[in-house]
Amino acid sequence: NPEDKDLMQLLADYFYKNYDEYAEIKNLVLNVNIDGNDVAGGLVSLVDLRYGASTTIENVTVNGTIKTSSNIAGGIIGNTNATYGESKAYDGPLGTLTLKNLVNNATVESTYSTTGSVDVKVGGIVGQTSQMHIVMENCKNTGDLKAVEYETKTGYKSYVSGLIGMAQGGQHRTITVTNCENTGALTGKVTAQVIASMGNGGHVTIKGYSGAEEEVLGQLNRASSYSIYEVIINEISNEFRIDSKRIF
Repeated sequence: NPEDKDLMQLLADYFYKNYDEYAEIKNLVLNVNIDGNDVAGGLVSLVDLRYGASTTIENVTVNGTIKTSSNIAGGIIGNTNATYGESKAYDGPLGTLTLKNLVNNATVESTYSTTGSVDVKVGGIVGQTSQMHIVMENCKNTGDLKAVEYETKTGYKSYVSGLIGMAQGGQHRTITVTNCENTGALTGKVTAQVIASMGNGGHVTIKGYSGAEEEVLGQLNRASSYSIYEVIINEISNEFRIDSKRIF
């Protein structure tokens, strides 16, 4: 309805205007019915952070239905991205996105099925994150998450995860997940409880995880030559140096 559109526009404008500063959104309950053809998120479709900036999203619950023909969808956030600033050049450390006490109860679905050069990313909290540090605490997904189960001849797939669909960004990027869980059903070519796909290395620390270790991550993807991944699950460290695609 128009009121929902006004709220979404306000949030989009807020993130855009504060991309190089500290932004904060807290204490919201959203009942959504989204059916579109662009990147979709129950709270916001895109969080855009300048290098070195920080944003906190806390105490947000999303209920309802999120459906899109785009290849990216998330229960709370659709996509995240890093902005270089006016100089258009790297000008500082990566930004940090902090997510606390977020709950997605909405069903999230991407109907994207074009067999082109693109992956599908669906996450209960974040569809895709790129080029920033992520701190996630006490977050939960209960909604069913779904993407078409496809894989192209060149290796593009659908990735579906209870928390983060795909994490990209490189070997200096860190992701910390503490006391988070998924209870929703997962449908896709590659599924995982925490992160369905990681690209170009990175450091992941997962605390308070009680599920099966083999369900934490889906696929680790290589960079141009090799990638280094450090994955710490409940204080047990695993390091991978890979030169080809492999399943965790």
